[in-house]
Amino acid sequence: MEKTNLVNENSSEVTKSYIILTIIAGILTLIPISSLLLGLIDFNMNINESVYIISFYIVKIIGYFIYFSALKNTTKSKITLSVVAGISLAMSAFMYYQMYNMENTGIDYVGEAILKAMVFNICMAIYYISTFILFIIYAKKFIFKKKAIVIIITAIILIILFVFIRHYSQIEKVSDNIPTVSDLKNELIERDLYTNDYLLFGIDNKENNIHKIDFNSDLSKKYPSYVYYGYKSKNLNKNINKYDDYLEWLIYYTNGKIYAVPVEFDDSQSFQDFYSLSLIPGCNIISEDKEMYTYNWEANYYEKMNNGGFLREYLRYYYDNDMYINVDVLRKEPYSYLDYEIIDKINSDTLDNLT
Repeated sequence: MEKTNLVNENSSEVTKSYIILTIIAGILTLIPISSLLLGLIDFNMNINESVYIISFYIVKIIGYFIYFSALKNTTKSKITLSVVAGISLAMSAFMYYQMYNMENTGIDYVGEAILKAMVFNICMAIYYISTFILFIIYAKKFIFKKKAIVIIITAIILIILFVFIRHYSQIEKVSDNIPTVSDLKNELIERDLYTNDYLLFGIDNKENNIHKIDFNSDLSKKYPSYVYYGYKSKNLNKNINKYDDYLEWLIYYTNGKIYAVPVEFDDSQSFQDFYSLSLIPGCNIISEDKEMYTYNWEANYYEKMNNGGFLREYLRYYYDNDMYINVDVLRKEPYSYLDYEIIDKINSDTLDNLT
């Protein structure tokens, strides 16, 4: 039996099936529908980041399968656009894999990460532009009619509204009732993590965002987020820095929640007038609660980590003698570059036993 086309190329008439399949293919290829749906699920559970990534690319492939398997009507322009989109999508996946598996140490890492992220974004831009043109070519027989325009505009408004609501459900404004330096000191003392030899920084949205503070003279000051370096645990298991007797920790105190990460104090570049406090590659962020927060210092709000991942980024504090220190801080990113581990209590005993 001869197959019936969904559209007659010599006619302006299209079937409902053609319209529905074209719209579905357009949604799957142009909108991160899998991330939006998984984001709804992820409010009450932690979904591994690889699920987000794999589903993102699988959905795109399904959309293209609908174009060429169900709708057919291939032309040279459609094939060319599909090849360009396919190559750029594959390149974006490769660049993401490269970023995810980077050895995140030192200044060279930052430059390399920025370059790879730029290539990733360019690939995704090429993909979306070529895919959008492909959608218009497939949909040109019905897309410019009044009814179709109304449906598309309505859909776009609903998607924007959904993204807007979803974003603001995951952020929390910084109020006046935030922990003071004194509160942090008491927390550290209670957890047996306080030392007299330390570095302490407050993070906010003013000036260079990072400020060196002191437990003795700045007790009444308050910052949305703190970074404390001072506690060293006995390196009992020798799994990290196996030749060192002690393991150093960076303590983050954000929105009343405390996190710990193994860190290295690097003074090897002091001849270039800077030091660095860098997270040790491959180490987990230690937390007491699945409900974790990062501080967005540009926009001055907390971001809940129930959807998305951690990325480290350094802030630079300048001393009076032209020296400066790069301090690794945590921020939220769509894709996680750092893993975390939940424990009952962050204190000297548990940090000693985790090493």
